[in-house]
Amino acid sequence: MSRTRMINTIVLPEGEMVTTNEVDKPIVSALKGIGINMVVLPQEMLYVLQDGITTELRDRESHALQVLSEQRINME
Repeated sequence: MSRTRMINTIVLPEGEMVTTNEVDKPIVSALKGIGINMVVLPQEMLYVLQDGITTELRDRESHALQVLSEQRINME
């Protein structure tokens, strides 16, 4: 029987660090005061982080352009 590992995700919407998992809330509270020295992260982790940030920024840009386009159409 294969066992699926569930990954907890901490979301950073609009600059906030939040989680919906009650178990993770104390961890998130503790993390809010911790800085990350990115120099010590492995190169592979930096690539994963870069990919995630790039994807998030593209999604936000696409959403913003869609909203602006809809507003322009509604104003015409």
